Amino acid sequence: MSEPIEWSRLDASGYRLSIMRSVRRVAWFLIVIGLFVVVCGLKTALYPLALVGGVYVLVGGWNLRHTSLNGVLLDAIALIVAGIFTSQSWRLVEGGELHMAKALFGGGMQILWGIRRIKLWAAVRDAYDDPPALRRLETIVAGLSKRSRRDEAVVEFTTGRIRRHGNRVGLYTEGAVGLLEGGVVRLEKRADIWIEARGTDVRAEIVKVSVRMSDYELTATMDARHLERFERWKLGMAATPSIAA
Repeated sequence: MSEPIEWSRLDASGYRLSIMRSVRRVAWFLIVIGLFVVVCGLKTALYPLALVGGVYVLVGGWNLRHTSLNGVLLDAIALIVAGIFTSQSWRLVEGGELHMAKALFGGGMQILWGIRRIKLWAAVRDAYDDPPALRRLETIVAGLSKRSRRDEAVVEFTTGRIRRHGNRVGLYTEGAVGLLEGGVVRLEKRADIWIEARGTDVRAEIVKVSVRMSDYELTATMDARHLERFERWKLGMAATPSIAA
């Protein structure tokens, strides 16, 4: 068995893992969109368009296989290059002037997204790097993702009004591991996480709750049984697994 890793090291690695998870999500997006663009480019004989789609697929595949913080920069470059091409693609077709506004808008959005990814890379490239802790945290997150929602050490809540997002929290002896909207990974000690019912109808099967994790707060809905499960853990009345297990 590997040597146990302190909670503080796992906590410090949460931010790095969150960014790496975002790299994987963008990679899947690039692969799916890239394949679609390749097919469209080949069918319409717009081979430069097919080439852009190929770049998307290659960058997405590389970032899935070799996920790292530098993947943020790599997908940013792919987005900007594709955005530049998209904004000028109206020149490649007859009567393209009619589609110029759409091309400029679509290309501009890709370029803007790419610029945002570059800013993110600049902010995170020097993030805390502890490979053993990162590998252990990845294992914990992978295991938590696969556990049944009926597991007594798992609670779930839903955020968002229009687009609903599922969030999952694993309850451990040392603290809680949250898998939140956007692929964010947060670790909180038992004293630093609170989930409290809001409103007066506490008998409902689905209740509105306020979730607080240190300085992070959000409003969500939650199965009443999961809220009870969390409260038992919070009070130390539930048997939960250890991070070191």
